[in-house]
Parts: sequence; C-alpha cells; structure tokens
Amino acid sequence: MKHSVGVLVSALASLFVVVAGCDGSRLQGPSTPDPGTDPYAGGDGAVDPADPDAGADAAPPYDDGTPTRKACTTTFGTGLTADHGRLDGKLVTVVGADERNCRADSTHVHLQVEMKGAVYDIAVNIDGLEGEIDAPMPGMPYEEGWHATGLDYVNDLGLHSTSITLTSASAVRKRLESALAKANHVSIYGYGYPGADGAHIVHYNGGHDDGAIVVNPSAPTPHIIAFRFADDTF
Repeated sequence: MKHSVGVLVSALASLFVVVAGCDGSRLQGPSTPDPGTDPYAGGDGAVDPADPDAGADAAPPYDDGTPTRKACTTTFGTGLTADHGRLDGKLVTVVGADERNCRADSTHVHLQVEMKGAVYDIAVNIDGLEGEIDAPMPGMPYEEGWHATGLDYVNDLGLHSTSITLTSASAVRKRLESALAKANHVSIYGYGYPGADGAHIVHYNGGHDDGAIVVNPSAPTPHIIAFRFADDTF
C-alpha cells in the first residue's frame, strides 16, 4: 500500500511539471551549457557580451581587382579635351624618377592611365604639398572615360589647406608611389593637355576646378589624394 501511494505522488509531481510548461512560461534548462558547446553559437541571434564586435555588421574590405602594371609608353591616345575634367580609367604605370625612356621630370610624378584601349599621361606636381582624405566620390559615379565634371576641395570634400601639409618633392613622391602601389581603377581631376593626350594641373585651383587623384573610385568611401602650393589658403 505504501508503495502504491509513492507511485501516485510521483505521477502527480510529473503531471504538475507538464502543466506548468503548458501555460506559456519557459521551462528552465541546465544552468550550464553542455560540455564542448558554445552558448553563443547557433542561429538564435545570441550575442557574446565579451566580444566587442559581436552583432556588428563588419563590411569586408573593398576589392577593386588586381592591378595591371605595364612598361611606360610614349604612345598616347587623343580622347581628352583642354578643359577641366575627370579621367576615369586603370592605372597601368607609375613612371619612376630616373626613367629616361618616357615622360618624366623632377617636379612631377607621371602616371599612365589606360582608358578605352588607349594610354594617357598624367603629370602630378610634387613641388607643392600633399594631403589625403577618405570621402564619398565627388560628382558622378565612376565610368570609364573623360568627363566634364568639377571638384571643389572645400564644398565637395570639406578639405582645407591646413590638412594638406606633406612637403618636399622626395617626400611627396615617396608617399604618392606608396598610395598608388596597389591602385587599379582611378579617377583623376585636372586639365587636359592641348594635345588631348594627357592631363595636368592636378592640384588646388579654386572654384570648381580643383585637381585630385581618387583611388578605388567605386568603393563606398574612396581614398582621395589632394595637392596645393605653399601660398594656397582655403
């Protein structure tokens, strides 16, 4: 008889647990996770408070593709105009300081940019000052070609002369070569040569006619390299 009473009590206790779980309350599991399991793993959105990056949507680095480098050339296209504009293309050559077979001089870094099957020479002053900023692409989105679109350091980038400070031709050349070492697509603001085979005046001019180099122009936040002379204040 005592044995029967014990069985009945045990059965009633089990029934109480089942009923308690059916009223919308959550049944409690083990107080510690099973050995070898991660309590923050699984698809339930749990966030590990010890991980400062937990829950953040970390964007992968922007991939602009593998750059192509070619020997410098003396054969150029004729698709530019003598106006201020922007050349969108692929950087194929950074002409070295001691290069004698192609356009090169002591006060410029000459870049060669391929656009629609032709190469164009870009002369960038290094006898002034240099500065860099990450900012949205000014003007129209990147599109291979030569475009009549302007750039204003202050109004488009919020960039002032006090942020463009790197000086000495050797230091600016070294920094520019480093910044462009892995560049693939570029956008370059400047004035076309009269002969339409390249561009120059890639520096502050005032108004909406400033010059600059944009690295990774299709990225959400491209890298922009700006230039000015010592007596420019803005």
